[in-house]
Formats: sequence, structure tokens, C-alpha cells
Amino acid sequence: MALRAVVVMLFTSCASFKPVVVVAAGDISAPELDGRQELTAKLVEAQKPDAVLVLGDAQYHDGTLELFQTVYGPTWGRFKDLTYPAPGNHEYRTPDAAGYFAYFGARAGDPSRGYYSFELGAWHVVALNTSDLCQNVSCEAEGEQVKWLEADLAANQKKCVLAYWHYPRFSSGKHGNFDRAAPFWTVLARHRAELVLTGHEHFYERLSPIDGITQITVGTGGAHLAEYADIHPNSVKRQNDTLGVLKLVLGDGRWSAEFVAEDGKTFRDEAWGTCR
Repeated sequence: MALRAVVVMLFTSCASFKPVVVVAAGDISAPELDGRQELTAKLVEAQKPDAVLVLGDAQYHDGTLELFQTVYGPTWGRFKDLTYPAPGNHEYRTPDAAGYFAYFGARAGDPSRGYYSFELGAWHVVALNTSDLCQNVSCEAEGEQVKWLEADLAANQKKCVLAYWHYPRFSSGKHGNFDRAAPFWTVLARHRAELVLTGHEHFYERLSPIDGITQITVGTGGAHLAEYADIHPNSVKRQNDTLGVLKLVLGDGRWSAEFVAEDGKTFRDEAWGTCR
């Protein structure tokens, strides 16, 4: 009887950490994109995700509520009930990102912050806010957001941690490394996070781990793609001619990532790892 109880307990524990399918991308929707956001929305749909992470600049160019409702809404808005967004600089072209917060409501967190955390299966996930160059919401080491991040991760009971925001901490793009996100990175590295996802640069780039963290930039959600500048020494896979989304499978103590490209394109990237 005791053995049976142990078996049942182990089965229940494993079942509670069923792998979670997550789709992520940023830089998605604009009135002039002529169906590009619908193309990537269909890629999202095909993955049958449990959650969708929006990595900022969901709606160009000014992130008004009207544009969210009429352009983003009919495409990526189909996944609104699954979406955990992070704001980008274009959302803040409307004062206080009011259109973004009105559209996403409680899913976007407190409008005065725009950062929050949640659980996905065996993972603790953190959405952070780089606003417009961290001018609207501070990213400084002594600021409220970074202090909140430290406290949030100190209280976290999950082994696996994923974080995401808009501006890449490290990048081969024309905007270069975003040093204002360094305090985020320092805290995440100290708490042994596994993954960071970003947007902003309109291409796809995966870096080899820095301080144990793998960063993947997925600015391929629909916006016109952009050129590289200085290639980062940790850049192991990148492309700037293919729209697509990142598919993550977050398991108990492990993860896998796959870039899902638009039809007719040949670029592929896959990666995987274990939680520290």
C-alpha cells in the first residue's frame, strides 16, 4: 500500500508539470503591412500555444487604442486571452502607453508599472518594461522595477526562470547593446535564469549563453526587417529576411526553442537546454 502511494504521488507530481507550449514575437502590427501580421498570426495558430508572449511594439506606430482594436485586434488579437504582453517604445508614443493598457487590460499588469510575473507549468516567467529607452519606467539598479524584480525572484520557488522585455540587452543590430537593461541582467544572472526574450531589432538572433542566460531576439512578428550592424561575438544564429515566431516548449527542468518561419522560407533554428 505504501509503494502504491509513492507511485501515485510521483505520477501526480509529474502530471502537474506537463510541458507548456509558448509562442513569442515582437514588432508585429502596422496599418501599412499588407497582411504580414495575419501571416504570423497564422503561424501562432498552427502551434496551438498555451501562452503567447508579445515582446513589445505590438502595434505601430503610436500604439493608439483605435489601432490596437482595428489592426492588431483582428490578427494577433485572436490570442488575447492567451497573451502576456510587454510594452515597447512605440506603445509609449501614446502618453503613458494608454492605448496598450486599455486594450490588454489586466493582462498587461498595473499601468503605472507594466511589469509583472506569472507561472507557466514548471516555470516562473517575468515580463519587464523598458518603455521608451527606460525613460517612462526606470530600469536603474536602485529603481522600483529592479527592486521589485529582485524581490520577485527571491520569493520564487520554481527552478526554471524566463524573462522578456523589448530592447535587447545584447545585439548585432543598428541599435547595439542596450546597457540600460544591465540591472535586469545582473539580477537574472544572480538568480540563475535560463532564458531572456526580446524584440525591437527587426530580425531574429540567438546568442550563446552570457552569464548562463540564453538571449533570443524575435523582432520578426510582422514589421519590415532590418540590417545588422556590428555582429555580437556571442551571435550563433541570425537572419533578417524571414518573418516568423519562436516556439518554446517549457518542461520540468528543461526547455527547447524553434524558430517557425513563414511559408516558403528555408531558415531554421533550434536550441535546447536544462534549468540550472
